[in-house]
Amino acid sequence: MTHEKWLLIDTVPRGFTRTLTINPGLEFVSSQLNAPIVHWTDKVNIDNFDTIGFNIYYPLHLLNVYPFLVSHNIANKHRNVKLVAGGQGVSNLKCVDNTVFDELFKGEFDGTIIDKNGFHRTSDILSEPIIKYNKSIIEVTRGCKYKCSFCEYGHVLGGKYREKNISLLKTQIDQVSLKGIRSINLFSMNLAGYSRIDELLSYCIYKKIHILNITSCLSDIKKLEPILPKMNCVRIGVESFDEQTRLKAGKHLSDTELFNTLDWLLDKVGYIYMYLIFGLPDDNYNNWFKSLDNLHTLKLQKDFSKKIKFDFSITPFEPSLGTPLENANQVNFQERILFRRSWVDSMIKNNFLSKPYPNAEKSPGRFGRGEISYQVLMSLKTGDPSIWTAIKSSFPNGSTLSLSKSSCKKYLNMVK
Repeated sequence: MTHEKWLLIDTVPRGFTRTLTINPGLEFVSSQLNAPIVHWTDKVNIDNFDTIGFNIYYPLHLLNVYPFLVSHNIANKHRNVKLVAGGQGVSNLKCVDNTVFDELFKGEFDGTIIDKNGFHRTSDILSEPIIKYNKSIIEVTRGCKYKCSFCEYGHVLGGKYREKNISLLKTQIDQVSLKGIRSINLFSMNLAGYSRIDELLSYCIYKKIHILNITSCLSDIKKLEPILPKMNCVRIGVESFDEQTRLKAGKHLSDTELFNTLDWLLDKVGYIYMYLIFGLPDDNYNNWFKSLDNLHTLKLQKDFSKKIKFDFSITPFEPSLGTPLENANQVNFQERILFRRSWVDSMIKNNFLSKPYPNAEKSPGRFGRGEISYQVLMSLKTGDPSIWTAIKSSFPNGSTLSLSKSSCKKYLNMVK
């Protein structure tokens, strides 16, 4: 494929802040192919390209393919350019076939091995640093060594866990710093899980590198202690405040271990952002509310001169193909509404929130957060190629970060 002249299409929704965000996979493919990247809303001359590659990071981004084809007069048949889809947003979907695309590329662009799921993989992580917006991304790991039962990345998309050699990482840090770049994203789904993390952090401190990210599994977070005091925020995946739900999902962290770790963290940082999932099988939400009470008590025990803040991102559970929970029930949104009301009340009671969110239940919210957009999302994730007719008819102008109810209803009526 590398001898062809490629144009790469970024399909993130309109309104997404692209000026400060870097998509490492897309940038890596661009550097390998020497291919320009344009946004799907851009008008470009496609006459000089043999292949157009659509990077689809999330299923929602499928809605932005057809508007680009229409605006550039690219018919599905009898055209002179090849259409290729890639990215983790389409790699595990049933709906992506030759209805729209000529080829679906699954996995890693530098991969020479095909795994059991048909994904291209590489055994050695050799990716070059990406430099953009006066910062850099250096890949550290691929895949995840923890196989949480709900996680599509851990079971399908990420592949076998692999690490970049520490000597290569140091060389790449040197290359970047020689260009005057001191802000580096050490890219990993779990940076603290890197086997040579102590050596890597020591080298970054020695080279006066500002590490931009600390995405980490909670069970490994203490390994990042040397850099925690310099971080404004720590983002951690908790998934559930019910111990049994966490254990069944594969997150082997007891309540005692969870709160001891949070207690330890609050001596290092003042802002903890927790990712939670609503709708995991058999979750006990009474324990979520007890945990808010316990967090409030924990906060009161800390130094009042230090501002402490908790944020919680609660996303609806998405059963995904290839995971142990692929056949689990989807979220019941009536239960979610009742839970959310009680959650907000508890947040206010514990001084994590001053007042209810305005019109929260009436707002469509980000894609997949409200009931009707969640139904669209799960249709995109599980539907067959016949859904493209409904996509073209219902979303002719593509997507923003949220979708109108009328468009969603039209789509859902067509795919029944």
